[in-house]
Amino acid sequence: MHQTHCTWQQLSFFFSSQNVQRYLARCYEKSSIQDAEKKFRKLLSLYLLLRTWEKLLRII
Repeated sequence: MHQTHCTWQQLSFFFSSQNVQRYLARCYEKSSIQDAEKKFRKLLSLYLLLRTWEKLLRII
């Protein structure tokens, strides 16, 4: 159940910012894959939430 490769591709796709990539790379080094997956999901939902807000603010 090693999904690191797939997940890493998703990370690169969603977070093109180098700082975020560095942070996530550190997460992968320090913690178990499961832990990193959780952090990834949290960051991803936060990112999508921000994108949604951006769109809403543009409409208003």
